[in-house]
Amino acid sequence: KGDENIVPFSFEDEIKDLCKEEHCHCNESGIIKSALKHTINIFFFIILVTFIINIAVHFVGEENISKILMDKPIIGPIISALIGLIPNCAASVILTNMYLQKVISASSLIAGLLTGAGVGLAVLFKTNKGIKNNIKIVSLLYTIGVISGIILEIIYHIKNKIPVHFLSGRKGICLLMPKRQQF
Repeated sequence: KGDENIVPFSFEDEIKDLCKEEHCHCNESGIIKSALKHTINIFFFIILVTFIINIAVHFVGEENISKILMDKPIIGPIISALIGLIPNCAASVILTNMYLQKVISASSLIAGLLTGAGVGLAVLFKTNKGIKNNIKIVSLLYTIGVISGIILEIIYHIKNKIPVHFLSGRKGICLLMPKRQQF
């Protein structure tokens, strides 16, 4: 009875809209030529984003990025999740290297990797014109990554009876303080 409000979804309509916006003339030149054109367009977009990321990492430095995340159990997942949003696999490599070098915690690594969608976010913003929906998707992705990282960090600290400081090291606001330890 409620089916009259459902609008049928068609991938063909979506593809036609995308082809119309990209001016690839799929009907005229065939699917292989249009697929190649779409692939080349996305390839150059990815190259541009990668170039910008590499320049930023070069000037800021991986060491400076890691210093920001040291000894900050709550801020670590927040910043790592932001790094994970970089639309490139370089973000995953940077986060993994920092974890292997014991610069960030496992929970910060997980927060960053949960938000990492590779080039998926870049493609989302390029192909989906609903900017509000795109921002909602990215916000949800970021929130889930941060909350997961913080929860894992708190669990780790509780299990190991380590106080959790909100801002940084021993200087921040203590969220959890075991009775035996006094700082």
